Parts: sequence; C-alpha cells; structure tokens
Amino acid sequence: MLELLPQSSGNILGLKLTDTLHKNDYKIAEPEFIHARQEGTKVRLLLWYDNFVGTNLDGLWNRLKLFDEHRHLIERIAIVGSDTAEESWPQLDVPRHYFELSEMDTAWAWLQKPLAEVSLYNYPQEFY
Repeated sequence: MLELLPQSSGNILGLKLTDTLHKNDYKIAEPEFIHARQEGTKVRLLLWYDNFVGTNLDGLWNRLKLFDEHRHLIERIAIVGSDTAEESWPQLDVPRHYFELSEMDTAWAWLQKPLAEVSLYNYPQEFY
C-alpha cells in the first residue's frame, strides 16, 4: 500500500510504503508529480518503508513508469525505516540519505533545507 503522508507540503512529498504495492497504489503519487511539473519545481521525496514486502508485477510496471516519467522532477530522496534493502529503493541519480525510523523528524528537516546545506549521501552501516 502507498499512502500520502500528511506532513507533505509544497515540493516535499512523503510516501509510506507498506506491505505489497499494487498497480493502483501509484495513482496516489502521480498528481503530486504532475503538480510539480506544472509549477516548475523539483520534488523532495521522503519514502517511509514500514513492513514493506515488495511490489507485484503490475505495480512494478507502474513504479518503473512513474519514476521514468518523473525522474527529472526529483531533487533528492530521504529514505526512512527498517527496510535497508537497497534494491527496493528508486534507482535514480539523485542524492539519497538513509534515516532510521527514530530519525523521522530529522529526515523531514533534511528535505526542508536548501540542497547546498545538506549531506548528500548516507547509507546504513551494512553497505560499507
């Protein structure tokens, strides 16, 4: 399931990924990217992985399509949660920073800062 987080505002989009994502789940994010394109802004994306299992085949197609069509609109990604399986993260050439669930407020703050003021890459310890 994909859920739009209530803290989302302006060009900061927060999404909670739970269980298995399906084809229609991506319809939640699509209008946000369309709005960003119309406004001429870049999206700062927070992805909260909460007991995320994966994506079914139809969902995978829509996920690839969504990120392919809108990859140029994403400025950076904050990844939050216990799912440290990097293969489940969007494979985009943008700054990505990993945060533990206990650092949720820090993740939102990282997205609010200007790009020049943030550390760009941080991965869980097991990636080193």
